[in-house]
Amino acid sequence: MPYTVRQGTSQHKGLVAAASAVGLLVLLALPYITLPGEKWFGNPTGQILNWQRTLAFAVAILGLNLLIGFSGQISIGHSAFVGLGAYSTVLMTNNSVPFYLALPLAMLLCFAVGCIVGLPALRIKGLYLVVVTFALGIVFPTLIEKYESFTGGSNGLKGKSSLVPKAPFDSMFDPRDRVDPLRYRYYVLLIVAAIMFLTARNMVRSRAGRGLVALRDNATAATINGVPVPIYKVLAFGISAAYCGAAGWMLMARDAQPFASQGSFLVDLGITLIIGLVMGGVATIGGAIPGAIIVVIVRYLLEQLTTKKTLLGVDMNWLATRQGKGGVVSIAFGALLVMFVFVLPGGVMDGLRRLRMRFVRIIPQPSWLKDVGGTPPAAVAAAEADQVMANPLG
Repeated sequence: MPYTVRQGTSQHKGLVAAASAVGLLVLLALPYITLPGEKWFGNPTGQILNWQRTLAFAVAILGLNLLIGFSGQISIGHSAFVGLGAYSTVLMTNNSVPFYLALPLAMLLCFAVGCIVGLPALRIKGLYLVVVTFALGIVFPTLIEKYESFTGGSNGLKGKSSLVPKAPFDSMFDPRDRVDPLRYRYYVLLIVAAIMFLTARNMVRSRAGRGLVALRDNATAATINGVPVPIYKVLAFGISAAYCGAAGWMLMARDAQPFASQGSFLVDLGITLIIGLVMGGVATIGGAIPGAIIVVIVRYLLEQLTTKKTLLGVDMNWLATRQGKGGVVSIAFGALLVMFVFVLPGGVMDGLRRLRMRFVRIIPQPSWLKDVGGTPPAAVAAAEADQVMANPLG
């Protein structure tokens, strides 16, 4: 029989703290863990770069989730905001703006542009909004090409500075032993990602977050209950764009010499972010992490798979010749996505929740009980326990 705890109790808080501590230790240890098999996972430097890319994608997927999962609007053109954050970061740092200061400035710029793009959402929705955001993803690379003297065009835009550990970050054991710049950048990105996740978590639990959820479920009912729907729709686009702008900054910060290329921010990137959102779990804060791992790490492993001569009797070289290496990866990734939707339609987070309920059951604690200052009556507690037991899949 699974262990049952009530939400908000000391036992529940202890379990959450233990799970958070394990997750934090894993994230802190990742730069020092070398996975075996260099052919599959790459050398240690490549592994750290992939984890850095995963952190950036997790922030971008989280921002898209705030728009799609929590406010009910949809966009497939958020690749433009990631690209805008990346290009603005390189341009600012090339003009003597400190790299750390470029982060809030890039987010502020993306927030303003996102609010402007969100204005059509006041009039249109559904497939029409999809078309508008798709146009945004198509137009952004075109603008990069058009203003070549400013953006570098198809040749890309090189940065002059990046995140480099300074003297205050020297080892306390030996002043001559500097911190590894690659791991230093990983931990900086980890801190930025943690701040973004904590901010999103507090946001969705606030009054504004409840307003977004009400907007997603029923805009008419939200209006009746005093939710300023037009403002919330525009702000949802702006905040989501700001998160993607931060992801663009993170993509530039992961390299010793930042390089922004229009080919990295095509509309395909926006579709990839939606795939990560669906696979990780829509309307969940933590779902952005497994979603980013799937679209970055799993896709990388599929790319390595195409370098093998044969797989289960299939000539991979023939497939690569006919479809190209990218085509083989796309076919394999598409098949994985189809299987994933059938096996875990709610995403990885839903699967983890179902697995957790086999061992630990958490009985929800109604928020109104805190207002009356009491403990739930025995009859109510028993009824809730019976309800949870009767529905083990949630």
